[in-house]
Amino acid sequence: MAIRFKLQWRDGVRGGVKRAEVLVSNEDAYLLRKYIYRISAGGYVQRKDGKFASTLAREILCADAAQDVIYRNGDRSDCRRCNLVLIDRSQRLAMQGHEIGSAEYKTRIRVNGRWQRVAA
Repeated sequence: MAIRFKLQWRDGVRGGVKRAEVLVSNEDAYLLRKYIYRISAGGYVQRKDGKFASTLAREILCADAAQDVIYRNGDRSDCRRCNLVLIDRSQRLAMQGHEIGSAEYKTRIRVNGRWQRVAA
């Protein structure tokens, strides 16, 4: 079962109020009640404590600095446990097309609406 939360925060640049909805699992709802979250410019649900910013997905999975969180469905506001996958940085680089341990990286470019890998 999932809970849909409505977030509301003040935009520091324009002075207006912004709103968004976040989907979380029941066992993680306490985080949204405990802290104030907002949607970042990149679309991540995050809270900010002074200079430190932490995403809700990383807090739900207790990710350390060497791990990344990916979203199965690509929706960054869907923070249900069934949608989050914890991977390490080497897996992230492999997904992005980089060869680990090599000075020559591969990159991906969009050609006619499709991603293709090319040697850098």
